[in-house]
Amino acid sequence: MGDMASRSARPSAPPGPRARAPLGRTVRAARRAIVVGACLSALVPAEARAAPGMAERLGGAGPQGAGTPSFASLYHNPAQLAALGASGVAAAFRTGVVQHWIHRYDIEAATGAPTDQLGAKASSSDPLVGFFAAGVLYFDPVAVAVGIYDLGSTFQLQSSAPLRYHLAPPTDGGCLVAGDRKCPPTGGQVRYHQELAAALAWNFGSVQLGVGAHMPLVFERFAYDEDTSLGAASEQTATCAGREDPRCAERVGFKGWTRWIAPGDAENGFDVALSAGVSIRLPNRRGFVGLRYRSFPLRRGGDVVLSGVGLVCAPSKAPGEDAPLADLPACSDAEPVRAFVRQRLPQEIALGASVVLGRARLWQLDVQGYWHDRCVGGVRPSRCPDLGAQEIRITGLDTDAFVPSKFVRYRGAQDVFGLDVFATYRLRAQVAVSGGLHLASPPTRPSARSPADPDGWRAGLTLAIPVIAADRHVLVTPGYGFDLDLPSTVAPGEAAFDPTARAAFEASFGDLNEPGARAVLEGRGRPTNAGRYVGTRHLLSLTVRWTDRTVDR
Repeated sequence: MGDMASRSARPSAPPGPRARAPLGRTVRAARRAIVVGACLSALVPAEARAAPGMAERLGGAGPQGAGTPSFASLYHNPAQLAALGASGVAAAFRTGVVQHWIHRYDIEAATGAPTDQLGAKASSSDPLVGFFAAGVLYFDPVAVAVGIYDLGSTFQLQSSAPLRYHLAPPTDGGCLVAGDRKCPPTGGQVRYHQELAAALAWNFGSVQLGVGAHMPLVFERFAYDEDTSLGAASEQTATCAGREDPRCAERVGFKGWTRWIAPGDAENGFDVALSAGVSIRLPNRRGFVGLRYRSFPLRRGGDVVLSGVGLVCAPSKAPGEDAPLADLPACSDAEPVRAFVRQRLPQEIALGASVVLGRARLWQLDVQGYWHDRCVGGVRPSRCPDLGAQEIRITGLDTDAFVPSKFVRYRGAQDVFGLDVFATYRLRAQVAVSGGLHLASPPTRPSARSPADPDGWRAGLTLAIPVIAADRHVLVTPGYGFDLDLPSTVAPGEAAFDPTARAAFEASFGDLNEPGARAVLEGRGRPTNAGRYVGTRHLLSLTVRWTDRTVDR
């Protein structure tokens, strides 16, 4: 953790040459390597849960960022690993609950367009899980670090009938086994984004430099319904009672991940992103200022490919509903086929500072601002060509399916700008208290907020209590975090998803000059997302850190 306790682990003067016997140095280095390797192998879970997202409280609750020396600097700024001036290991685990409340607008049965009347409310409570594990070997003036961590977790295991056209209700109780044969993607949505990372840093006294390599491990599972009544007139659509008739729903599902070792019919998903950082020590050892850049994944120009399985099937009818009209196998009987998803991961820039305040040095202030380039081409929407869309390809698709074998899933992604501010106060020689405030812009455009992407402007609070253990080599930090996704309304006239555009496009026999053609080609010609959205997150975390130098004032 990048608090005053971790800062005090560094010597009072810039590290210099150490008079050690060569044999003793070798033995100590071997011991460090054994400890780091053993801890990391024990901390990596067999089925870790993580999701694509921002590095919120990555190393647990407490100060962290581009200007703060901590083990989480493996992600935030590799240069700060050299500023630690010590070898050690750290592990953090966080868990909590995510709640969302969605109040969708009613629709006109004839067109599917939203009315100005709100319909039934829907709410959900889903788990939140994340982890971090890293080890650092410091050979003055060089630091080497390795670790594995996740960048946030998204488990949307609950949904309801009004939301099915963006987030289908799960039918398997939230089965999360990662494999082609088990847990077919018939409902819900799960996203995780783990990274295996390594970094190298140099300590030049007043300046630290670092570089890192980050290998993404991305898993995604989702399912939603298509409204086949929006298609061209046919015997089936002619019998629909209107738009969003459950009998005319067709479920689309996908489950896949970036396979580093892919079978013959899958695409290899291995990729790597690079990061580079610099840290400058402030006069009188008052702190640091740091800057970090992280690239897109390099292999495909920023895109990653997820290989897995897909389903296009007739959803099981709910109590009181008539049987589906689609001439497709039921989702309970359908056999998954090979499918692929191509999506983009962002490049990032972060600038931060960590400053010790007061003559007694009892206060520490940590500040970070960051930018995630989720929408390639520029900050303005007009310069963002793909809007974070997913390209989906399903092989061996049933010829009776409404969806084509290759299509686009609109996400409405936009750049994220965020600010984190932490203040830490030393209560006693071995106990401190830390509080943080967070603000981040929404990762999805306001008009595209939907049950599948419900996050909006986020305001957060973090509380942590770093405690130094009796032997002064171990720091334990329990913490709590709360986030509020600020309420927002996607008005009927502003919704990105427009079912009338799809109906008009189909009626024109695919005329690209049709006014709604662009919306359809972008994947927005689907049931409306107009509604009111709000959400909260409650998080508990525990961080344990060991260093080979004593933690002392």
